[in-house]
Amino acid sequence: MSVALLAASLGYPASAHDGDHNRFAGWFTFCDFDKRARVDPIVNRGGVSDHNHDFFGGSVNANSTEAQLRSGPTTCTFNSADPASIRDSGDHSGYWTPSLKLKTTNEWITPLGMNVYPRTAVGVSNHAVSSWTPGTEAVFRDNEQGSKYVGADIRWFCADAFPGQGSNGDKRQSPYFCGDPAYPHVAVEIFTPGCMKFDTTRWPDEFGHFAYSDPQTGCPSTHPKEVPEMRLVVKYGNKNGQNFRMGEPGKLVSEDMHFDFFAAWNPGALSYLIENCIRDSVDCGNDGQPG
Repeated sequence: MSVALLAASLGYPASAHDGDHNRFAGWFTFCDFDKRARVDPIVNRGGVSDHNHDFFGGSVNANSTEAQLRSGPTTCTFNSADPASIRDSGDHSGYWTPSLKLKTTNEWITPLGMNVYPRTAVGVSNHAVSSWTPGTEAVFRDNEQGSKYVGADIRWFCADAFPGQGSNGDKRQSPYFCGDPAYPHVAVEIFTPGCMKFDTTRWPDEFGHFAYSDPQTGCPSTHPKEVPEMRLVVKYGNKNGQNFRMGEPGKLVSEDMHFDFFAAWNPGALSYLIENCIRDSVDCGNDGQPG
């Protein structure tokens, strides 16, 4: 089926280029919490992970493939604030993060959900952005862990209720107490790289096929493929981040938090969104529609 027909099947209108250039051109989806499980098909395919993960988006298991994710259900939707018009975003990718516990009670902390914001990376032309290679797998870790992750700063802040986008603007390396009633939810974010190696879906360290762009020169020659940067935000239904700890002993929230990504998009939906939102320099918001 052609991209146009696939896009039409999901309710997307025809393209209309406007030629503008917008650093924040893109769209966003809200992905409800799916499950907690001790699996990780990127780091330990077919086995048991060394720690629990919280999953969002596609229905991930220990042996997940891109085809299985793409044909299965997803918790990522458009029009999420309007129950009467919620629809599948086309994003069946798997997203997961390490599970967290409360220090005082040892109870698991259940996330409210994840906001996913694909957009244009710094130094990259909107019109050059293309899609991830189907089945791309990556683990995005924090820059605090070493220079190989330069650009990847995992930051904690206080947010409004899911699926809102409000933030107190105070980004820190560790979670803290959220005392403002307007922003009572602990949240964590990362910006993923906007550059890749061509035709590569994974790398031995789960990251080396990605690179961050330079504000002046764009993507490095070693990673010339320009793909959407993503801002990934997980919100929790708790306000005391000082009471957060990693789910397993011996790890620190300030150092060991990370985000896993297994790309599994409906190709027609992703092509439409890149063409009509990012390349057309439009903020398509949470309905995935330009204008």
